[in-house]
Formats: sequence, structure tokens, C-alpha cells
Amino acid sequence: MRYGTKAWIGLAVYLAIVEAIAPEGETLSETVDDWIESHPGKAVWHILVGAVGAHLLNFIPERYDPLHRLFSAWSLPKRPVTHRVRL
Repeated sequence: MRYGTKAWIGLAVYLAIVEAIAPEGETLSETVDDWIESHPGKAVWHILVGAVGAHLLNFIPERYDPLHRLFSAWSLPKRPVTHRVRL
């Protein structure tokens, strides 16, 4: 299984657990609803969700994609993929 696949599965499991054990009125969606009620919060969340969605769906070319640029700048040098033959 690829690293990214494991990361998405881990994120989904984590989010499901957080939602399952959240106190009444404190789920992630309800918390975002509270933040959106303030005018600046609404704008920030629309921009954030739009940017993440556009990034994940590859609607923005890499050179203009702010998330791609941000994470490329933060990432550690990549190790080359080597394939070993096990005997």
C-alpha cells in the first residue's frame, strides 16, 4: 500500500473517532459552523475549502497552486525510490 493511501486512511479513521467521541454540539462540522458565523470566519473558510478542493482536484496548475508551493517549500529532500529484489 502506498504511503499516501495509508495517510488518507489514517486521516479518515482519526476524523471518524474524533466525531464519534465529540461531546454534544462539539463535532468538527458544528465547530466550523460557529466559526463561519463571524464574517471574517466565513470568508476564511470559503477560501480555505475552495483552495483545498481545487488543489486536490488539480484545478490549479502546480506553478500557481499555493498549497503545492507551500508544501514543496516545507518538504524534506526526497529519497530516491529503490526496488530491492528479495531472494
